[in-house]
Amino acid sequence: MPGSREQKFPTKAELLEHLKKLQEISEKNQQLTQSLAGGKQISSLIKKEIEACAEQQSKIVNIFLELSNNETVKNRYLELLNKTEQQIAQLEAARNIEQLQKLKVDIIKTIQEWVRCLETLIIGVLGQASE
Repeated sequence: MPGSREQKFPTKAELLEHLKKLQEISEKNQQLTQSLAGGKQISSLIKKEIEACAEQQSKIVNIFLELSNNETVKNRYLELLNKTEQQIAQLEAARNIEQLQKLKVDIIKTIQEWVRCLETLIIGVLGQASE
């Protein structure tokens, strides 16, 4: 029902508010990640906070995924997200420094492409929104 979707589509101001919240959560997540150098007990607590931030980020990104009408970009975004999750699992199973270094480079490349794809998705949704 295209008509009902248009009535529920958020305004640019509402979408920009989501992006502002996503930026705040991402900054907090980055700070937490950088502080993981502490002891095991501290790291465990920080890891829980990072997971909570990631969950909040996912909820906001899912809003943009649902609103996007570009199936190609949506599918590529989901492929890259899946690829990143697989690479992280491989990272946890890595047995030596060489494997870790290669996976680190691969993960960084995948995440960079994933971020570009997310930017494209967000720009497309903002273009669909009314003032």
